Amino acid sequence: MIRLDGYFGNMRVRSERPQSAPYRPLAKVMETDQTLFTHKDIRDTVVGLYCPVYMNQVNTPGWHLHFVSEDRTQGGHVLDLSVTQAELSLDDTGGFAMLLPDNPMFRNFDFSVEQAEDVRKVEQGQ
Repeated sequence: MIRLDGYFGNMRVRSERPQSAPYRPLAKVMETDQTLFTHKDIRDTVVGLYCPVYMNQVNTPGWHLHFVSEDRTQGGHVLDLSVTQAELSLDDTGGFAMLLPDNPMFRNFDFSVEQAEDVRKVEQGQ
């Protein structure tokens, strides 16, 4: 995990609109219900999770970044950023515990469907 607190010259982020059941796949939601934002010269916090490639069945390999503005009124999934000045904090966690939902939606979900391409599109904002 990382945390960057500082000034960013450019921050391009996205957020999706709230969804209701029955839930569509995230890739489909992103086709119609995502909003892109560009922030200039903003002070905020970026938090990031790095997933190694061997975790590809749990999360998308690589960095996954989110930001929240200093005044806590803006935020989103980071698609691109430029750092002007920031302080970096690092947490080199050696493990984690995953709690899975205990509900019919999760129990009945078809995890055999290949979603790698959809996940790549969602994570890269395409």
